[in-house]
Amino acid sequence: MQKKISKTVMPILFGGIILIIFAMVYFYQLNKKGSEKKESFTTLTPGIIPTSETTPLLNQPVLDNPGISTLGSSQLWKFYPVYPAPSTQSNNIRYWKTPNNGKCTPPEMCGGIYSQGSDLTIPPPPTTPDINAKGRVNFYESHEPYEPYSDC
Repeated sequence: MQKKISKTVMPILFGGIILIIFAMVYFYQLNKKGSEKKESFTTLTPGIIPTSETTPLLNQPVLDNPGISTLGSSQLWKFYPVYPAPSTQSNNIRYWKTPNNGKCTPPEMCGGIYSQGSDLTIPPPPTTPDINAKGRVNFYESHEPYEPYSDC
């Protein structure tokens, strides 16, 4: 009877010890990985603030005291261009007279930073190339020298 008990208890006891060892190794590895994922703020260095956070983005004259404007929707609609139906102009304007195009939401955000009476510096249109110009790309001249293929 004694041998039967030891034959059944010994494998169970041995299997239990093996399971306990595996569980200890698993929790040790889990705790070790968890400590690697914790962030340490001692090695961080402060970043550089981009100029877009401290200065306006456009090259327009800025008001003396920029901030929220007093304009409302009843004044803003006048800034949006509307053309009659037979007109060849479109609302797809490349160079606006002011950064305010009349579509600001909320309306207090338009007209509070840039001055309204400024002259635009519109670059001249590109020169048209000669029809027989070498290095021509569609309508414009290429900046790279023209080198024809020698393999043809």
